Amino acid sequence: MPTVNQAALENDHLLRGVWEGLGSPKCHITGGYVRDRLLGQESVDLDLVLPGDIEILAGSARRLAARLDARVHVLGRDTNRVWRIECPEIKIELWPLGDLSLDEDIKRRDFSCNAIFWQLPHGPLDDRIGGLEDLENGLIRALSKRNIGDDPVRLLRGPRFLAQLEGYDLDPETADWIGSLAPAVSKAPRERIGQELLKLLDAPGAADGLRSLLDLGLLESAAPRSARFDRDWIERNFNAAASLSGSAPHPVTEAIRAGGSAPHLALILRAWGCPDADAVAPFAWSRTERRHAARAAALLGRALR
Repeated sequence: MPTVNQAALENDHLLRGVWEGLGSPKCHITGGYVRDRLLGQESVDLDLVLPGDIEILAGSARRLAARLDARVHVLGRDTNRVWRIECPEIKIELWPLGDLSLDEDIKRRDFSCNAIFWQLPHGPLDDRIGGLEDLENGLIRALSKRNIGDDPVRLLRGPRFLAQLEGYDLDPETADWIGSLAPAVSKAPRERIGQELLKLLDAPGAADGLRSLLDLGLLESAAPRSARFDRDWIERNFNAAASLSGSAPHPVTEAIRAGGSAPHLALILRAWGCPDADAVAPFAWSRTERRHAARAAALLGRALR
């Protein structure tokens, strides 16, 4: 079972520095940073929750950005606006509670591993939904079908966590929810889908994450609208194509290896029928990523033969 260690948060100098840079307010950190630090992993994405609205947080956001010599701006619309602070080392988002209580904010989260709150600077840990137990048991569990259905991009996070967290399994009920909601991904913003897929592909267990995307019907739903999804091909060649980057030296293998995450991205593009550059542009992958992956996808048939 995974080892969970709260001391990593208690002794986190980065968190202490961020809290002081904000002016030492009452606030909590949650999401992936808490999850990763509890598991002894490094993380660079900080989601902080503070009382007040977006305007009230403006002073704290600008104060921290000045301390970090970073860019600060507002993301989102209406009641979903957050302050984003970006610098080369870390990315910080300040989420205003607005009219919500902390309990309401916790219970609207997507997965239990993302709904554990740590009060800065020294705690305590606030876990009202069993997220710590799920971490200890190696389980990825959604809080509710409604929570993950409200934002279809959240459906992709189950497979992404499988890729990122070694030794974890998807809760069976959660898998059923994701599978039944998978068609909704076809209407989600392609740029956000593209970012979720890249995070999955860059993870140590990318092949496991891709397998989950395929089994849950998400890979087909995430495809460009003009794509011709070829399930038979990917089912036949999934294992062989995923291992190409570790093969002996060969012109095709070298071309695939040069792209970093391109072997798995190429597998996705090939499953989508090798869509052209215009079709995948909305996913906001870099030009280099698209070029390497498209080249590798075109070569997959030859490589597998």
